[in-house]
Amino acid sequence: MLLLIATYHILFNMAEGMPMYVTPNITTNKCPGTPCLELNTYVQNASSYFLSNAQFIFLPGTHFLDSQVMIDSKENFQMIGSPNLTQYPISVKVFEYGFDHYDEDNTVTYFESSTYITCTTYNHSGFVFVNITNLTISNITFANCGAYSNTTNQSASILAINIYNLQMEGVSIQNSTGYGFWGVNLLGHSQIIQSSFIGNNQFIKNGLLNTPAVDFKCNGKAYPRNTLYYGNGDTTLAGGNMVIVYNDDGNYTEVSELNLRALVVSLGIDASFSDITRCYFQEHFQGTGLSLILNQAFYINITVRNSTFYRNQAWCGGNIYFSDHSVNFDITLENVFIIRAIAGY
Repeated sequence: MLLLIATYHILFNMAEGMPMYVTPNITTNKCPGTPCLELNTYVQNASSYFLSNAQFIFLPGTHFLDSQVMIDSKENFQMIGSPNLTQYPISVKVFEYGFDHYDEDNTVTYFESSTYITCTTYNHSGFVFVNITNLTISNITFANCGAYSNTTNQSASILAINIYNLQMEGVSIQNSTGYGFWGVNLLGHSQIIQSSFIGNNQFIKNGLLNTPAVDFKCNGKAYPRNTLYYGNGDTTLAGGNMVIVYNDDGNYTEVSELNLRALVVSLGIDASFSDITRCYFQEHFQGTGLSLILNQAFYINITVRNSTFYRNQAWCGGNIYFSDHSVNFDITLENVFIIRAIAGY
């Protein structure tokens, strides 16, 4: 009994302050310190490791995630990957004028970390953060994820709900089931810097993941392969790159600031693209590049700087969609490039 208590006390102290290393492969990778475990092992022992003041250091390589991670009511939670970022051009497979070709614009590029978190089960793996003070995610690429939240009724690689001081830098979110990032009430001073949201547009139809293997047309327009195929009204989850929602909260009265800087948001397609009624009844599905929905009583300053929104598609607001039901806000766009969006027919 004394040994068990001592072991738990050691684990608790590690999670409360000391760095915890995450290795892609426990048998082949050398660790700079302990504890050093694979991501799924930490997840399986979440109550011992996912605590306040936890700092997870992800070693370079591909970390597989097999389940959904819920982190609730914590302070000073950090996920940090390799600072080595590689720059890539956006390359799009398109069908135009009867010819199949790549449309590549080397002037539109994005950064990607060499530290990957790759999810293995669509709509059942990803990260949900709720009621976190001081959340930091840096230099990690998330691929093929999709965590589901009953609160938002949406799926996304990262769901961040009621976060006070969010810091995301050097993060790339790609090919999510549903949305790449869904934030609700990012309070205090929140920043998303030098990050990319690429091709987050897959969705669920009749319980199955749909990503067609061929180019297809709709309403006379051509769409690239491996993007959204929306079916005939039986879509259960939408898809897109980035949604930020502010809801009324009578308990919060401070002025909040949201700074979006040096973003690349590209190749998102929304499930509502084929359904005109969603524009009116489900407006938060719009704007598959960046969707900003303001419905709050407290004051918010939003700044978007030095960012590119490229080739996102939705029924309303392909690259950027903005809906305000509040007068308590300021929005500034500075040096923002909005390129080749498609909206409506």
